[in-house]
Amino acid sequence: MKSLIFIPLFFTSIWTSGQVTISDIKDKVIQERVMFVKAKTDSFLFSKFSKKIRPDFKFEFTNCRFLAGEMWENYQFLNANKFEPLDINNLTHNYSFFDKLINLKTDIDIYLYQDKSFDIQFQKTTDSLKFLSLDKIYNKGLLQKIKAKIKESRFKQYYTEIEIDNKSKTVNIILKDKILPHEYFIY
Repeated sequence: MKSLIFIPLFFTSIWTSGQVTISDIKDKVIQERVMFVKAKTDSFLFSKFSKKIRPDFKFEFTNCRFLAGEMWENYQFLNANKFEPLDINNLTHNYSFFDKLINLKTDIDIYLYQDKSFDIQFQKTTDSLKFLSLDKIYNKGLLQKIKAKIKESRFKQYYTEIEIDNKSKTVNIILKDKILPHEYFIY
């Protein structure tokens, strides 16, 4: 029973002792490597959206993981382990998406593998479905439909949610309210 209490405390201590940002990485070569890959994944994400709609939302880079041997390591532990920066070829960058206008929040993970060339893809099928949903919202006219529904429904504390069904690989874009039990399926 005591070991069950110890395990969460152990993971909490590891989490709090880690770094918070990329700028906290002591090894400048690894820091530059992570920033180089971040530029690649940023361009991968923003390539679908025109420059005039980009100010409406925000993709925020939250963290990076890489494959070293058989386990995933967060960059917050890069100072503890000494790795050859050029051997860090399998990186997963986590992004948090937020649109204040329709109150939409979601997370997307991008995986980059570099051998002789770069291969950038989504970490999971759910990430690609979320990204396709964002494409439908901003490039296929669903944003106007969401705004109209917000105005029509007179929600006080509305938010938009992207709901993924993993089995059937389908997406629902739903407009909800935190106070009222109503929800509207947009797509």
